[in-house]
Order: sequence, then C-alpha cells, then structure tokens
Amino acid sequence: MQITGIDPSLTGTGIARVAIGDHSRVIERDVITSRPDGTTVTDRGERLHQLLEQILDHTRGTDLVVIEGPAYSRSNPGTWDRAGLWWLTIDTLLRGDEHPVAIVPPTTLKKYATGKGNATKPDMRMALYRRLHIDEPDDNAVDATWLAATGADWLGQPLATLPAAQRAVLDGAEWPERSAGGSRVGGLAGVGLVR
Repeated sequence: MQITGIDPSLTGTGIARVAIGDHSRVIERDVITSRPDGTTVTDRGERLHQLLEQILDHTRGTDLVVIEGPAYSRSNPGTWDRAGLWWLTIDTLLRGDEHPVAIVPPTTLKKYATGKGNATKPDMRMALYRRLHIDEPDDNAVDATWLAATGADWLGQPLATLPAAQRAVLDGAEWPERSAGGSRVGGLAGVGLVR
C-alpha cells in the first residue's frame, strides 16, 4: 500500500510517500522547488502547470493521496497563485480517477501531529522527530510526512503511536467514500469526499 502526502506551495511543495508492506514501512520525502520565470498571466499559469506535472509524477502508483487543505486566513499576493495550484492539483487528481484523495485542514494536521491546533513549524518538526525518528529540515516535507501519516492511520496502518485525542481529529478531514463492505484497506472505491 502506498500513500502520498502533498503540502502544496509555489516555492517548495512538500511530498512524502509511505510504502507499507507486510513487515516494512518506507518513508520517502522530497521537495519540489520553483521560482517565477516571469510576471505575466501566461508565465504564472505555465509555472502552475509545471508544478502540477511534478506533483503528479509523485502520485503515480499511489493508493491514497492526502493533501493539505487551503489556509483561508492567508492574504498575501501569492495567495491567488497558490490557490490556483491547489485547485489544479485537486481537480486533476479527482478527474484522473486513478486514486482516492483526502483533504486534511491545516489545523487538523497540527492537532494530529502535536495535539495543538496552533502548533508552530518547529513544533511539527519536533513531533516528527519524536514520533517517527525523522529529522527533516524542510517544513514543507515535514507537513507532507504528517499528511501521509494521517492517511496511513486512516487506512488502519498508523506510523506512530499517538494519543486517542490526537487520532480522533482525523474525523475533521475529508476522506474518500468507503466501499460497501466498509473496509478501509483495499476498499477505496470512488473518489467522492465525505466528512
């Protein structure tokens, strides 16, 4: 089983892939970097599509994609382009019908990882080190790893032992519909999102 976590960003999209076998768990992390090549709408659109293609390269063969939800409180000039990347990614993944997609809001992700909805980036990094023994310097890759961890947990294969209160926040995310049998593993039929 493979789960991919995506923390979308215009300058450093975090990607984490978790492969879970019968007796092993492999976690790979990457950061997709990008710098603007121009300021026209065409230039900015091309940048978004280039980022999208790289993101899609990381999702091939994935059983579940978990992406961080948008941060609606942000209001800097890059917000529009970042929102464009998020929607391009979501739309392409959902229309591709290759794998189910889950959306985890930023506060839910922080609560899952640390127990605090207002956790800082250093808090998230320290929790990753404490819980999964991963020393990841890139904040985007840290978040992507926690996103993949939420997916593994939802599929019944938690990567870390967390308090019940932290695991309970997963109910606040949007998960794919379950199959008629109710099985999470191997029963990810359809790509509709449910709360």
